[in-house]
Amino acid sequence: MNLPEIVRFTRTHWAILLIASVIGIVAGMGMSLAKPHTYKATAQILVTTGNEPSAEAARWAIEFAQAQIPSYALLVKSQENATRAVDAIGSSENPARLAGRISTSFVKDSVVLNVSVTDRDPEHAVILVNAVADEFTKLAQEVDTPQAVAQAANTPPEPVQDTAVPSAPTQELGSGLGAGFQNLGPWGTAPRATRATVVRPAAAPAQAVSRGVTRNAALGVVLGLLVGVGVGLAVQRVAKPATDGA
Repeated sequence: MNLPEIVRFTRTHWAILLIASVIGIVAGMGMSLAKPHTYKATAQILVTTGNEPSAEAARWAIEFAQAQIPSYALLVKSQENATRAVDAIGSSENPARLAGRISTSFVKDSVVLNVSVTDRDPEHAVILVNAVADEFTKLAQEVDTPQAVAQAANTPPEPVQDTAVPSAPTQELGSGLGAGFQNLGPWGTAPRATRATVVRPAAAPAQAVSRGVTRNAALGVVLGLLVGVGVGLAVQRVAKPATDGA
């Protein structure tokens, strides 16, 4: 179909295209407005290691902490962490559903992890995400001990005082942390275990999360036009044989 044909088609079936577009806009906006308001609360977690003996060791320790961020982003959204958070605040929230509402974000090569939770109640969103962040710092400490890091790096662990021995399931959960760092470390020892600390607890969100009214309305226009074009072509095909027969 060339440009003159498109112009002719539009002039002939403009009413169909207009009605389909309006229906698409209404449907898109209606779907958005039917969604309940939700609020997103966000807490920030800083991932660090212990003090290292030299500048070179400190640089590698920072790189090690940066490499842990993607693993931590998955761990903080785990059902295990959600279950701990629910138990900590005594909520009746379903851990699996809470885990599905946890999201994370981070900037590449940074040691800051943003943790967010959405909820219909802004205050409850704050309570949930702070509990999720707090329990994650404890879970990370359990699964990422100096012994686990040293085992992943195939080097003897540094002596650490008062380090709790994790349970068998926890060891399995943390076995992947630190992977990929085999034989790293110019001084021949593994880095200290990373430590996750909540540096900015969540505050009550001032506005609800956008329900995407504009986006869905625009999408409705596009879909409506496609449907209108389809209907117009169908009408044109039905009308053509009748014209030919006449």
